[in-house]
Amino acid sequence: MVHGERIHALDFVRGFALLLGVAFHASLSFYPGDQVWITMDTMRSEPVAWLGFTLHIFRMATFFLLAGLFGRMILERRGTGHFVLSRMKRIAGPLVILWLPMIMVMTVIVVWAVTKQYGIPADQLPEPPPPSVETFPLTHLWFLYLLLIFYAAMLIIRIPVVVVDRSGGLRDGFAGLVVSLLRMEVL
Repeated sequence: MVHGERIHALDFVRGFALLLGVAFHASLSFYPGDQVWITMDTMRSEPVAWLGFTLHIFRMATFFLLAGLFGRMILERRGTGHFVLSRMKRIAGPLVILWLPMIMVMTVIVVWAVTKQYGIPADQLPEPPPPSVETFPLTHLWFLYLLLIFYAAMLIIRIPVVVVDRSGGLRDGFAGLVVSLLRMEVL
């Protein structure tokens, strides 16, 4: 792959995964059982729930794989220092800056949904659990938190790989194979 060359197929994959997100979120109102969503349909469906769950798992795995591929491209082109700064700006920054507004909006939406769905006045809702690592509400930003963990783990695991593969030939060959598969050139 030529440095700087854009892989347009990956733009399509990313766009398709975003559309799957619309389908996933639309399916949430049909999930069976005692679910709380912005609005719940009276007709619930197990098949729709399984389809929504499958779409969600597929699309999030796709996003994480793309993040790994693009992260490696940045790491190999610009080095570890730039990679870390880039991930702080593009991943940690939005997580830190947007967490408070997101938790406030999500709290209002969840309280509204629960009071509407169950008819419980907002002042009679149970208290949230005490803050801890297990109960910290990441809301819709959970994937940014996981990406930071994956990037940190990758940087740690990368150390012995770089020691063993000093020339980078094995890593470049593997990356070329992945890119070729994504372009369907190998098949």
